[in-house]
Amino acid sequence: MKITDSWLKLFFVFSLITSSPIVADDSFHNEFNSIGKKLESLHLESLPIKDNGRLKPLDTFARETNLFVTGKKSLFGLSASSFFLALHKYPNISSLRIINIRDTHLRESLNLEKGRTLFSLNEIEKTNIQQLAMPAFEVEQKNKKLLTPLQTSQIELVHQTSVVRSIGSGDVLTQGLIYDDFPSDHYLPESLEGLLSLAQFNNNESVMNSMTKEIHQTVLNQKMNPEFEIQRTKMGIEVFYNQWNFFLFAGLFYLLLSFALFLPYVEKKLSDRTIVTLLTIPLLFLITGFSLRVYITDFPPVTNMYGTMVWVSFGISLFSYIFYFLYKDRSILGIMSLGIALLLLLTDNIPLIISPSMDPIMAVLRSSYWLTIHVLTVTISYAAFSMAMILGNVIIVKSLLNKVNDEEVKRFSHYAYRSIQLGVLLLTAGIILGGVWADYSWGRFWGWDPKETWALIADLGFLALLHGRYVGWIRPMRLLVLAPLTYLLVIMAWFGVNFVLSAGLHSYGFSSGGTFMVVTVIAVQLLLYAAYSSKLVLHSKK
Repeated sequence: MKITDSWLKLFFVFSLITSSPIVADDSFHNEFNSIGKKLESLHLESLPIKDNGRLKPLDTFARETNLFVTGKKSLFGLSASSFFLALHKYPNISSLRIINIRDTHLRESLNLEKGRTLFSLNEIEKTNIQQLAMPAFEVEQKNKKLLTPLQTSQIELVHQTSVVRSIGSGDVLTQGLIYDDFPSDHYLPESLEGLLSLAQFNNNESVMNSMTKEIHQTVLNQKMNPEFEIQRTKMGIEVFYNQWNFFLFAGLFYLLLSFALFLPYVEKKLSDRTIVTLLTIPLLFLITGFSLRVYITDFPPVTNMYGTMVWVSFGISLFSYIFYFLYKDRSILGIMSLGIALLLLLTDNIPLIISPSMDPIMAVLRSSYWLTIHVLTVTISYAAFSMAMILGNVIIVKSLLNKVNDEEVKRFSHYAYRSIQLGVLLLTAGIILGGVWADYSWGRFWGWDPKETWALIADLGFLALLHGRYVGWIRPMRLLVLAPLTYLLVIMAWFGVNFVLSAGLHSYGFSSGGTFMVVTVIAVQLLLYAAYSSKLVLHSKK
């Protein structure tokens, strides 16, 4: 059974379905959809496309291109590759409302309709975007960090329109199908165009199947450089990985598991053996997803923000598993399952901010054993700290609702204390390992780089909590209240350096568009703490 992203997301109750009409009228919609359905039968998902220094299947290339242009991996219920190919073959592509302008200020400056986000190439070409973007491109050439959010959006829109034109003209496919300088007996772009035209205007299935096999055989016989030859053998596996979306599936399973553990009637019927089985299933999905990413890319899956988010989810899953075996406490299991679910579902639903790309990384990052161990250790320490943060916030919320008791505070404080101990141990080891790698790669053990500096600050912050708790200065309730506040240091080390500061030698991990997310998380946590503090003040005056 084929599990697709769109099928899975029907079960994601927290997703927001927001889109505007993709085409100007229904006749365009029907014509486009008809082309897409015809191309669906060609099964070209695994066709290798050269892009960003590697070979990737058409399925991956289409998902990334569709996402950049439309804000979604696909539309109309078509597969990603069929939607992409339909865009290429559709004669009125300029009339399709597929270009997603996310910045409301940019829409206003272009005098575009405020009530929708999708616009056609024709509509955008009538604006003065090219003129508006010229100063932004000049700033980008001098120093990209000086770009304002509006200028970044202007540059992005120019690139989006350029991609749409390239899709329509076929330039994108032509460039992607010329793999190397080695000569070939067949010109793949021409063969593919013939197949697509045949599928569009002819229903001769046997001829289409024959041409499809011939194209795949031509790719198989094409001489390539050794790295591409290895990647060529992995196209089917990557399509399989894309279509199953193991991390999303694990998130949905954890969501259902948390509901089962929160509902007393259901929870009472679950034996310990059943709970262990239910815990193991999503954990296996996470392990499978990670294993496939490592196999496809040949490097650890923690080289971008997406990889770290999923790795932290795995860490929380693993530690929750261990905590359950140690304490047999189902309440912590339900809480952590919900936290893992929300983290995985959030990661899957913000691909424009947390990109799941598996494109190659810097050579120095691919060849170092110490880097691999360093990043895995530091990142999984965030999972332990995340558990303490979650436990602390649960107690804060229950305290605000007057539903907390001393026994629960004592129990959760013990779990948080153990989580912090584990986190400090892992983060300290990770920082030392990072120094070893830095000395090996850059010639110095420590350089006060923003990423390493904030990691040290987070480590010292949680060390202070441990020492305060050990000597009795910090009581159980205060430890739970301070854990989420201290976790903000982790937020800065994990996300803040990448999204807000965008500085330092860790540039390979930078992403864009996440500043608002970081600020929102910090603001919500501070507001929650302010509400708790206000309640304490009011209570002390009575």
